[in-house]
Amino acid sequence: MLTLVLLAAASSAYAQRDDRRAAAEAYNRGTTEFLEGNYSVAARHYEAAYDFAPTAEALVQAARSHDAAGDSARASTLALVLQRLYPEHPIAPQTAAELLAKHRKELLLVRAECGDCSLQLDGNLQPEREFFVQPGAEHTVVGTFATGQQSRDFSGPAGDEIELTLTAPKPPAVTRAPKRAPPRRPKRATRAESPAAGEQTGARATEEAEAETGAGAGAGARAEATIGEHDRPPFGPLVVYVTAGLTVGMTVVGILSTLDTLGGVDEYENAADAYQTCSTDCQLLEQRARQLLDDGRSKQTLTNLSWIATGVVATGTLLTALLWTDWKGRAPDTDHGVSFGLTPDPRGMEARIGVRAAF
Repeated sequence: MLTLVLLAAASSAYAQRDDRRAAAEAYNRGTTEFLEGNYSVAARHYEAAYDFAPTAEALVQAARSHDAAGDSARASTLALVLQRLYPEHPIAPQTAAELLAKHRKELLLVRAECGDCSLQLDGNLQPEREFFVQPGAEHTVVGTFATGQQSRDFSGPAGDEIELTLTAPKPPAVTRAPKRAPPRRPKRATRAESPAAGEQTGARATEEAEAETGAGAGAGARAEATIGEHDRPPFGPLVVYVTAGLTVGMTVVGILSTLDTLGGVDEYENAADAYQTCSTDCQLLEQRARQLLDDGRSKQTLTNLSWIATGVVATGTLLTALLWTDWKGRAPDTDHGVSFGLTPDPRGMEARIGVRAAF
């Protein structure tokens, strides 16, 4: 935290130093332009110097430059700022009093109230709320607020004072879309309301009853319906035989690996016992015991992986044999399933039923 505070203080100090350097350069340019008689340019440089580093000297020189350039309204406005901000300065109050005594009666004084707004006068930014303008002309002030703008047009005679109040406009009302009523479901017609529908339903029922009896009509017609068609399993027995053989082979490998791992146990135990009973020059015995231990661990890891793989293959073989193997080995047949046939007798006395199945 202390480091951040020091960095912030250093950054602020560097920024202030840069501002003071820029203010000095602008002040020097203003002095050069003033001595050459370019009073308007000099006034802009002096005001820029004041913006970088506010001082009474820069503002005094800006007011004098505007007065020399003939802009009495701006010079008198800066005189009001000098009176308000630097009443104890040795030069500023006197300079301000001289400028106001010289131009006050020939200008129109405006006092604007707009609270927290950005003020513009005739299209230019006006940072002051008390300023002078030329009399007899039409002027416009615009106050910009967070909710919008308000403008006022004014004019007045020389030596007069005008007070303007600008207020923030009300925020626009939020319009909400009207709620739409849910669509109404169409009303179902009753039999009393729709007799024609009842007549059609009765006629259709009569036709269906006649079709079901089949008396005296459609002799020899046969209706067949397939009621079950089974998909063949995707694999033949050969797949099971191959995976079963692979399982047997992997089992043999697992057994051999287990025997090899167990066979090194005695050798390791003997080496470990020899190292533990050793009293001098035991480094070789220690290396031998550690080497046998590492070899045994590697063999144990391979044995475990071998048995895991064998279990996975065996499980897959069992599931394939039970669920996905066609043990009948029948050639593909597109006409398998169960179908029934009904042939009515022309005399309506009896009917013959036939069943055909293919699996």
